[in-house]
This record gives sequence, structure tokens and C-alpha cells, in this order.
Amino acid sequence: MRVTHKMLTSTFIYNLDRNRINLADLQTKIATGKRINKPSDDPAEIGRLLQLRSIVKRIEGYENNIDEAKGWMVSTERLLQDTWETFSELRSTLLRAVDDTADAQSRKALAYHVEQLLERLLQIANSRKEGRYVFGGTETQTAPYAASYEVDDEEFTAAYDTPVKLAHTRIERGSVVVTDGTTTYTEGVDYVVDYENGTITVLSSGSMADGATYQVDYETGWISSVQENPDGISGKIYRAIGEGLTVQANVTGPEVFGGDPDAFQVLVRARDMLFRNDRDGLKSVLSEVDLILDRVDDRLADLGTRIERMDATGELLAREKLNAQGLLNAVNGTDIARAIMELRQQEVIYQAALQVGARVIQPSLVDFLGL
Repeated sequence: MRVTHKMLTSTFIYNLDRNRINLADLQTKIATGKRINKPSDDPAEIGRLLQLRSIVKRIEGYENNIDEAKGWMVSTERLLQDTWETFSELRSTLLRAVDDTADAQSRKALAYHVEQLLERLLQIANSRKEGRYVFGGTETQTAPYAASYEVDDEEFTAAYDTPVKLAHTRIERGSVVVTDGTTTYTEGVDYVVDYENGTITVLSSGSMADGATYQVDYETGWISSVQENPDGISGKIYRAIGEGLTVQANVTGPEVFGGDPDAFQVLVRARDMLFRNDRDGLKSVLSEVDLILDRVDDRLADLGTRIERMDATGELLAREKLNAQGLLNAVNGTDIARAIMELRQQEVIYQAALQVGARVIQPSLVDFLGL
């Protein structure tokens, strides 16, 4: 077989390219620490490699869910503790108010303190974490609670020339509207209002009937009620923390502040009773405060159990991830010492190929002509 100079040159260039590819592959394995960087590196093991990578990714997803849910729960736990402290302070305030040494003036002063507690509780209920409302259920972009200073369609029964207590005190002057559904009555002619203490007196000289039921609308100088977001705040947020395992990450507003008794309304009633010097009424409010404290304790206990469960699950996932990464490294990890030795050998081969090639392609036409 006749071997031409062109054939020698082509063979040399082909082999030189192969040597360069081998060098590049070894350099990539050393730089990345991975034995398999593309499917052709080891077609037999690529399926197992992809499966192990999928396992690690799935575990990391669960770990991210645990971190997010736990962060949310820890923030909620602090807010529940703040809620408990608020009602513990309310209880101490009411105990002072029902004491025999307290008088009407001191109770009225305590009413303003309870209003501050009410505002604090509203702030707690509308707390946010990373821009999302903690107690808003699934409606995390809208404030779950809003203070109202208006009272609509409150009913009362008229008693001639006798003050009748309305639901709230410190009524705004000029805001009272009394009606029977068809007729609107006139203040000063048909009735008079004690704006400070929140009472209405139907005048026998007016056109209103004794013993009849009427509706009254008015505005107050402090919070009269707290309204929930009409879109709902009872939605529960769940996070997957393992195969077939989910955990409720949030505590909804109604689970803490709603129900019977309603936390906000207890503060409103306590404030108005203090303002009116209603000592007997305060004793009934005290029992409701104890129920709310028990409710918050239950929420804290439940939340603590969930946090412990996630900690335990997180530890199991960490061990599972470590095992999977160990297998992944065994399948795909580069033996650095061996790879470096092979790289040096390949470099020697490459240099030798260059030297041989220089001899092969060095002769020119002049050499063959003997000139």
C-alpha cells in the first residue's frame, strides 16, 4: 500500500486532535470534580446519575419548604407571645379596676390604657413578615383586620325620660341618627344624648313611643369594632416537607382573635365598662380574658409541636441528602490524584506527538529533489 505524504499529515492532525480532546476532557474533570460531564462520558451510569441528582434536588426542595415554614412559624410564635402578654396586662388592669380602692376616676383613666392595648392588639393582628400578613390566611397581601369607628343599626328600647346605655362611649357630637325605619327623629326634641358616657334618653314630650324599639347610627371617638377582611382570613397554608408529608405553616386570625369570646370585642367592652364605672360588668369580662389566654396557650403549644416536627424532619432529610450526595460522588466524583496522573501522561503523549509530527511534515519538495 502506497502511503503518501498527505496521508501521513492527515493522520498526524487527526491523532493530534484526539490528544487535545483527551487533554480537554481531563482538564474538565479536574476543574469540575465530576467524572461525567456529558452523557457520552459514561452512557451506562448516566441514568443512575440523573436519578441521584433528582433525589438531591427533591430533598433540597423539602428543606427550602421547612426553612420557609419554620421562619413563618417562629415569627407567628413571637406574635402569639405578644398577644398573650397583651391580655395578661389587660387581666392585671381589670383586677386593679375591680378592687375596692378603685374609684370612677381611676377606672376612667384605665379605660384609656385599655384603648392602647386594643390598638396594640390590632397592630399585632396586622403584623407582616417579608411583606405578607401573618394572620391573613391565604389572603396575605391584604390587611386581615381594620378598625371601625362607626356603629350602624344598633337597636335600643325607649324608656321615657330614662337614660338607656348604648354599646359604646365617647360618641362623636352630631353623629347620632335615630330612626324607626321610616321616620328620622330630632335630637333635643325627641331625645337627648350623653356623648361622653354613651346613653340616649327618649323624651316623653317628643314624638317617640315609650317601650318601642328604635335603630341608632353614630360614630365614636375611639375604636368601636374591628372588622375582618371580607375576602376571608381563614385559609390555611400548607407546605410539603417530605414524601406524603405536609404541615400547616400559618396560624389564621380567627384561630387566635376570633371565636367566642372575640378578642377585640372583649377589649372594647372592658374599655367601655371602665369608662362607665361598671364594676360588676368587669368581673364577667375577667372570665372571658382567661378564656382568651387559654386559647393563646393552646395555639402556642400546637405551634411548638409543629416546629419540633419540622426540626425532626429536617434532620432526617439532612441525613438522607448526605447519603444521596455520597452515592452521587461515588458515581460521578473525579479521582483527582488519578486524573492528574493521567493528565500528565496525556501531556507527555501530546508533546511526543508534536515532536513526531514535526519530523513527518518537515520534508519539502526540495528534499525529494535532492537540491
